[in-house]
Amino acid sequence: MAIRHIVEIAVILAVVFASEGKSLDTGKAREARSAMRGMSGGWQSKLFSLAKSHNLLEKGNSEDQHFYMPIEEVATIEGRGTVARGKIASGVIKVGDEVAIVGIKETTTTTCTGLEIDGKVLDEGEESAGGHVGVLLKDTNPDEVVHGQVLAKPGSMTAHTKFEAMVYMLTKDEGGRDTPISEADRPKFFFRNIEVEGAIELPESVDMVQPGDDVMMAVTLTTPIAMEKPQMFTIVEAGRTVGAMIVAKIVE
Repeated sequence: MAIRHIVEIAVILAVVFASEGKSLDTGKAREARSAMRGMSGGWQSKLFSLAKSHNLLEKGNSEDQHFYMPIEEVATIEGRGTVARGKIASGVIKVGDEVAIVGIKETTTTTCTGLEIDGKVLDEGEESAGGHVGVLLKDTNPDEVVHGQVLAKPGSMTAHTKFEAMVYMLTKDEGGRDTPISEADRPKFFFRNIEVEGAIELPESVDMVQPGDDVMMAVTLTTPIAMEKPQMFTIVEAGRTVGAMIVAKIVE
């Protein structure tokens, strides 16, 4: 049940978008339908139902999908400069596009001066969602970019530390905890490809959340993370997923 790389969560998001009228490419649509057939009764379907019941899902279309790419690694290409590598999560990146570097550090904006695809550096061209690519960044030092940040269309995504989220705590049979979570805990949250520690605040009427329960909680992270609504992520302990969450409201 461990999903450290949120493969299943990404599929759920595709299912969510499809069900709410968002346009998906053919491959994602097939993946979503396949996932739906295997989600019956599982915690994934519970999270999906919670999202719908709390109106956390927004309608849109393919034209709304902005470029963003979680940064997996950073390198230097001799004579060319800093390159941020990763898999494009949505949208299209073209040589000459402006991009924002969001999360962990102060947000900065630069320009894509080239694309590294299949080991070759291209001075013109583009790459779309699903593609693995290296983005050469103009006038950017290697120490200004780190794993866990996001490259995105400027203004489309911002970094935050405080938000509210709908949470479903997995049961022991689903791979989760066998004890409740409370405000005394300092859980780790897994966003895309990075773990970040944070504090939680429960509603006044709730002292703790038992495995199998769901609740709306406030979260304060120790590090600002690129975030948007809706966004799905997880609570992890010792390499396993113990909770699944959806951003409901960005606070700060």
